Amino acid sequence: MGVCWMLMILLSCMLPHASLHQSPKDTLRVCSLPQNPDLEIRCQNAQSHQPVFIPCPNVSIEVGKFQLFKNQTILCQLGTNNLMVCNQTKIKVQPCKSESNQIVGFNLFGPEIARDQAIYRCNAIIHFPPPYVLKQSNERIIIFTEDHCSCNKDKGPVEESQGLLWVWIAAVSLLSTYGLAITIVASINWLKMKEAENQNDYMNTKPKAPRNRKKKGLQTPIPRHF
Repeated sequence: MGVCWMLMILLSCMLPHASLHQSPKDTLRVCSLPQNPDLEIRCQNAQSHQPVFIPCPNVSIEVGKFQLFKNQTILCQLGTNNLMVCNQTKIKVQPCKSESNQIVGFNLFGPEIARDQAIYRCNAIIHFPPPYVLKQSNERIIIFTEDHCSCNKDKGPVEESQGLLWVWIAAVSLLSTYGLAITIVASINWLKMKEAENQNDYMNTKPKAPRNRKKKGLQTPIPRHF
């Protein structure tokens, strides 16, 4: 019984820590709209430091540049000479390259990317080899804060934490029921033992017949006329 209660105490102490580790503060929730599958919605905590990846068209450029758009405004331009020019300093932009040293996209950092609620996309412009080619990315990404996000298609971290919470609740409930049953059975057994002990004490307190008591013999009645 003591082991059962000890397990219950440990589970109750571990439950808040498990919920804390599953907190979705630094995670992204991603979904797309059925009416606009090319627009990807991302929900991010305003205080999160996790980067947001904006993919670029999969092209090989010898001479040209990549353009990162925020709505209809060019946020940054990156040339094949690795020279990047950005128009805003509040959002930190970092280019991402593949193993073959090709630009695959941009990583965005900073709380403003969620607060601005803008649409981001990437285009590629090829100057050489000719002809001049403009490749636009089909994927557009809009970022919301969690307070303004209605993305319900994929709630991976939230559902996982809720599932873990219910597992802990079920485990604690099961152990509580088991501990209560053991306590009731132990109490009943203790009462029975106590009752039996009281009966033994009562039997021991009854007076005993003296050991040296003499038995009376058969007496002959004396006639009354004498």
